[in-house]
Amino acid sequence: MAKDSKTCCPLCGHEDNYIAEALSFAAIKKIYRKQFKIIIDDGLDEIALHVCRNCGLKFYTPALTGGERFYEGLQKYDWYYMADKAEYKTAAGFVPPAGDVLEIGAGRGLFRRHINCGSYTGLEFSAHAIEMAKRDNVLIYDQNIGEHADSNGGRYDVVCAFQVLEHVADAREFLSSAVKCLKTGGRLIISVPNESGFTGCETNNVLNMPPHHVTRWTDTCLINMAGLFNLKLVALDYETLSDMHLRPYGICMAQDAIKKILGMKKSQIDRLFFFFPVRLLVRVLAMIPMSGLREAGMRPRGHSVTAVYEKLP
Repeated sequence: MAKDSKTCCPLCGHEDNYIAEALSFAAIKKIYRKQFKIIIDDGLDEIALHVCRNCGLKFYTPALTGGERFYEGLQKYDWYYMADKAEYKTAAGFVPPAGDVLEIGAGRGLFRRHINCGSYTGLEFSAHAIEMAKRDNVLIYDQNIGEHADSNGGRYDVVCAFQVLEHVADAREFLSSAVKCLKTGGRLIISVPNESGFTGCETNNVLNMPPHHVTRWTDTCLINMAGLFNLKLVALDYETLSDMHLRPYGICMAQDAIKKILGMKKSQIDRLFFFFPVRLLVRVLAMIPMSGLREAGMRPRGHSVTAVYEKLP
């Protein structure tokens, strides 16, 4: 694809990017309506997935993000705010016992249950989540990270964000503010869907597209990110495929197999898999990889990757 000189990367600011795929937004809206009963009132006809040649970030244009009503529709599902996430255990190992911790996009503050720290502060926009946090005596502010950084520069030993960064249109401003909140030597912990794993290959997974996700983070991008914000990469920790994601993994493998057999081009949206006979075939084929992964020791990398950075002087 040709370079899109008018579009700057929202992470590094470079213009050197290309359009990997153009997508019908009408098709995306149709899936949201059918699968999640969510109506998206937007007149967009098309969105594009770009890849930055400088830092490796994948990002959508327009960067359409969901509003409160959109997320209220998703919060009706029990799986949307999980009390226990694999990345919580990873992150807890990097939290000093007497450290001051800031969590961005904290939800109801469930990460607080997993750590021993000096203080915990959360930032969250959902009024419902903040109210639930109050019941658990967890301190949550209705404030964005930019506003918080203006009055809390250099305050925290740890700043973390779990499954948040991929929802943010201005990734550079978000991360700059997060780093600003850190003490020198403090740790930034970021967990995102693993674009280098099966998550990056899924078909018709609109939750990995706007208005839910507006960026996609490869390993290359997470590594390059350190140099953009005066950070040192300490660790990249990959979640092992969980029971919850066995079926999506199996479906992804089955769909890929069908595409290869038919000589089809890979795409994020494919109407072929909307037809009942094909969906039935996919379900049957998905049982093959699923049955071979019942034992946890045999499983590949799963949904998420957690990157841990240290702020340099």
